[in-house]
Amino acid sequence: MFDHEGSKMVLVILRVSSTEESAKSRVKDVVPYAMRAIKSIETEAGQLVFTDSDGITLGYIFITSKPLHVVRSVITKAQGWSVYDSCLVLELTDSFTGVGFSKAWTWMQHRMKHIDQ
Repeated sequence: MFDHEGSKMVLVILRVSSTEESAKSRVKDVVPYAMRAIKSIETEAGQLVFTDSDGITLGYIFITSKPLHVVRSVITKAQGWSVYDSCLVLELTDSFTGVGFSKAWTWMQHRMKHIDQ
């Protein structure tokens, strides 16, 4: 498991609720504040893993010492957040694989080595 002195690697998946007409507006109202909230609790700069074509759904990985429920709470209290928005917070372990997302895999592999030392 990724855990070094209480730090953990976390994947956050955010989905902004919207109608087709309000999608761009909702993304602008929510995502910058949610990302600012994440950056306030990460112990080192993270990496954007993916966004969908309209920016409504995104994945971001980072390292934090905060418990997962605190991570979720900080994000869902960000300005603009709605009860209809979605947030999934997962702790990542040293067992992962994938295809594509090369920046994310490189970032994870580098941090895994750093955390394990």
